[in-house]
Amino acid sequence: MQRPSPRLPERREKGKPVLVHCAAGTQRTGGVVAFYRLLVERKSPEFTFAEMRQYNYDPQRSPKLLKYVNDHIAEVAEDLVRDRIIDRAPDPLPRL
Repeated sequence: MQRPSPRLPERREKGKPVLVHCAAGTQRTGGVVAFYRLLVERKSPEFTFAEMRQYNYDPQRSPKLLKYVNDHIAEVAEDLVRDRIIDRAPDPLPRL
């Protein structure tokens, strides 16, 4: 997974939008946004999952996405802390 731009916190603080996209359309965008909502914005798993569904995520069609997010959330949180995007990982880590 590509790391977030170092300018992301700056853009967020200024209320500027950030575009996240995947050329293949294979649910990766939803995964990145889910990590962002859960770890950076500290949104609830319920909110995050509902947003995924709102943007046409189908857990029946793409069940591996939830497993991927849950299996890698600690690793992504550590990367975000190391890169000073967040000050600390949530405890406990959220799960979808």
